[in-house]
Amino acid sequence: MTSIAWAPDFGTRSSVFAVSCTDGTVRFYSMAGGSTAREDKKVSAHTGATISVKWSPDGSALISTGEDGDVKLWSKSGNLRSTLAQNAASVYAFVWGPDGDSVLWASGKALSVKSASGSGRKPLSWRAHKETVLCVDWNRITDLVVSGGEDCVYKVWDSHGRQLYSAPTGVHVVTSVAWMPSGEAFAVGSFQSLRLCDKTGWSHARERPQVGSLLSLAWTPDGTELAGAGGSGGVVFGQLVQRRVESGALEAVQVAPKVIVVSGLEGGASDEAVESLEFPRDRVVEFALGYGKLVVATTTQCFLYTTNNLNTPHIFDLRAPVQLILLAETVFLMMDANGINVYNYQVRY
Repeated sequence: MTSIAWAPDFGTRSSVFAVSCTDGTVRFYSMAGGSTAREDKKVSAHTGATISVKWSPDGSALISTGEDGDVKLWSKSGNLRSTLAQNAASVYAFVWGPDGDSVLWASGKALSVKSASGSGRKPLSWRAHKETVLCVDWNRITDLVVSGGEDCVYKVWDSHGRQLYSAPTGVHVVTSVAWMPSGEAFAVGSFQSLRLCDKTGWSHARERPQVGSLLSLAWTPDGTELAGAGGSGGVVFGQLVQRRVESGALEAVQVAPKVIVVSGLEGGASDEAVESLEFPRDRVVEFALGYGKLVVATTTQCFLYTTNNLNTPHIFDLRAPVQLILLAETVFLMMDANGINVYNYQVRY
């Protein structure tokens, strides 16, 4: 087995998943009850190993890639719809685009984009790295792409193939990349190295987990935690802290999973100008500062503060973890896996 992908669940636990195998097959499974999986269908998909499978965002289709260089589109029931591309080199990485129709894949030194339906964007291909591209990810909010390869470099691109950032050449091959769901940052994995970068590409933190090469990275839906699979069999877990937002003279910094410190408040002495906000029930997943307001989302609740009074927030429950908060003068927006909600500061839709 080379990869496994659960079909999107849309708030309920998914019972369908697909598996890619070294014998060139793709296998479709469903949960028959409890923890028992039933193989519903096995298809011969590729010559050589099937490297990876991923479901479309709406769960209606599956893409598979293989050592033979093919990129194939399958129905949910396992019927071949089309062969999107036949490349000269193996396809080691691919990702669905933000529109749910475009597919971006890496073959050899190039990145290519094509519409799965044939009615979307025009096909595009460009040389991305000096050596084989091993990993790629595409963020649905910023529409930015990050890639990494055997040239020991990671790069940031726009969706038209224009390079926005190229990292200095590193010591080891870049084996994995993954965007934070909000698009504000991404993680880069290589041999015993895990790096956190902002969306412009600049590195802000680096850890050295002793697990060999990080072959795969995945963020939680709320973007606060990261897991990495190491080549030695170890799994690495990380927690995002020291996030910082500013508005005028005010600054809010998440110093711990459940603590935000606000500084620059009116109050005269420095010890009076700092306020520590603790959230004992759940960890903070997102926050935003501006227009005299501080909005904090934990895993289950939203806290709405006015910056001239941080003692009595308005609190309401959330239906799903928040991925993005944007503030305006009279309203604010919160996006989660179910969609976008807009509130005024009296917390009415």
